Amino acid sequence: MNPYRALTAEETITHDFEQLSNTRPVRVLTHLFDQLDGTPAKVSADDECICGRCYRISDRHEVVAHDHDHYEISLIIGGTARHYTAMYESVLKRGDVIVVAPGKVHAFSDMDGLAVVNCIYLTEWLLHDVRDIWTLEGLIPLFLAAGMLAHPENPWIPQYQLIEEEFHACLREMRDMGREWEREEPSRIYMKCSIEKMMLTLGRAFARSGLGETRLAAQAEVQQALERIEDHVANCQVFRVAELAGHIGMSPDYLSRVFKEVTGWSPMDYFQRRRIQHASWLLLNANRSVTEVAHTLGFFDSAHFSRLFKRHQGLSPRAYRKRYRSGKK
Repeated sequence: MNPYRALTAEETITHDFEQLSNTRPVRVLTHLFDQLDGTPAKVSADDECICGRCYRISDRHEVVAHDHDHYEISLIIGGTARHYTAMYESVLKRGDVIVVAPGKVHAFSDMDGLAVVNCIYLTEWLLHDVRDIWTLEGLIPLFLAAGMLAHPENPWIPQYQLIEEEFHACLREMRDMGREWEREEPSRIYMKCSIEKMMLTLGRAFARSGLGETRLAAQAEVQQALERIEDHVANCQVFRVAELAGHIGMSPDYLSRVFKEVTGWSPMDYFQRRRIQHASWLLLNANRSVTEVAHTLGFFDSAHFSRLFKRHQGLSPRAYRKRYRSGKK
């Protein structure tokens, strides 16, 4: 019987705790837990599996039910543990990977020398321009859906096994990201290349597992709509659902219905969400005032922009910039 069947998070791990910011939007950490007999995990400090900063944890063999306000990719590099979610209980071992979306709750027990590398990242950093990744295997369903789609909460947390080649390929990218994070002025381009390569490897492994859908299930007309919305956002163009529907040969009502079936949003709501995600990127990466960002994206005034921004991000534009633009280690 799964004692965590009705999981409730006892704590939430936040972006701030993990020290994520616009200059360091991805972080890699290694956690090594003692074996049940009290001896250290069988992963040495100079092992090739150690990525990013390494933390050794003594006398702890469980992790209480918790969630995150960000995505976390966990790669098991040694030891074992029991993993609990709202939908399943499983044994973790070397080569297993877990992908935990924001708000999903899980827990661990019976950790016997568990060694895990965690990769955490700011979703919006990867969502500035998604036109090239809609059709890539696994990227949006596994690693970005929480930032783009509005379907009802799915408690499922993907867990699957990598083959050795995939395992070492992911470790190489994690080591590179961990080293780059420690630089005085890390390159976001370098880290973005590394995390996207790792995500592609993980997406292909997930596809091989047969555990779930690896591509956004969208018919051609919806795919066209998504791509044209990206063009409208990127070029700061006025967006009208009727014009979009006419361009792709559908009625506005039918387009709205099938579009919502795929994304969980109406076309207009999705357009507004993508505008706010672009605004988030500008607030962190461009030296423009809130008013200038609002005008750049076609808002009539900064007050309207600020209200919509807070509705989607939970913070005002100024508070969002202050929180994530520090870049401190």
